[in-house]
Amino acid sequence: MSLNWYATKVKNWDAVLERMRDENDPSIFERDIYEVSHLTMLTGINHITKKNIKDWCYRVKFMRAIGRCETGARKNEDGEWYYDLEDPEFMKNFIGFRTNASSQTIKQFANKCFDLYCLENKI
Repeated sequence: MSLNWYATKVKNWDAVLERMRDENDPSIFERDIYEVSHLTMLTGINHITKKNIKDWCYRVKFMRAIGRCETGARKNEDGEWYYDLEDPEFMKNFIGFRTNASSQTIKQFANKCFDLYCLENKI
């Protein structure tokens, strides 16, 4: 089954797309749309809302911590790595974004992560 994404409910989606096309504004790239789409499957959050942004960011950060996803990292002005898809402020650009991926409760997500970690590390 293909992964389909929908941005019709994202406020100012045209502005988001315009920022992606602006080479002088690296805050949003086309790859972010594809990474967010893919991460809806991994995180079990298939609809990004104002209410679940923190949960989204925690889940993405956790998946990265156990080595199950590579999120878009950039260096900030201080030369430190910045993970935009784990930043609630950045993710506000995607409120209303949804996919046809399955949703998961935090318990289902935790069980999946545990299983993936155990498989990866042969535990």
